[in-house]
Amino acid sequence: MTSIPEANEPGAAASKDELREQIEQTREELGDTVEALAAKADIKGRAQDKAARVKEQVGRKSAEVTADARVKAAQVKTEAREKAAHVKTDAREKAAEAREKAAHVKTEALDKAAQVTAEARDKAAQAAHVVQDRTPEPVRAVAVRAADTGRRNPVPVAVAAAALAVLAVVLLRRGGKRR
Repeated sequence: MTSIPEANEPGAAASKDELREQIEQTREELGDTVEALAAKADIKGRAQDKAARVKEQVGRKSAEVTADARVKAAQVKTEAREKAAHVKTDAREKAAEAREKAAHVKTEALDKAAQVTAEARDKAAQAAHVVQDRTPEPVRAVAVRAADTGRRNPVPVAVAAAALAVLAVVLLRRGGKRR
């Protein structure tokens, strides 16, 4: 053991102050140690601190994820608008092309119909000339008079045509039975 100097000894004052200082320092260290041990022993407090830290981390992460999702949603929305505009433009172009092609086909069809009609008229006129050239004059005169009569009296001509048609059908049926 260390001996403590007596109060009336010359080095006693210095060592008493030193001792008081050491005691004070030891008390502080002991207080810190007791606080540390108390903190370690306070499981509920430590759990609450840990829960608060985790809650804070979750809040930060949630905010980050939410912000990222908003950014991504805005990007997707923008891309969708751009794609829709592109599709709409393409559709308009295709519709314009289709209308243009339809107009072209219609024009070609009308031109072809006009050409076919003109050719048919020409051939009919040629056939009429051939028939007229080969038909004897008395037959032509009778045909002209019949046509004039038909124009003036269409009902009797229609009745006569119907009668001829019935007669032709009857004759054809009888001819079919004989065979």
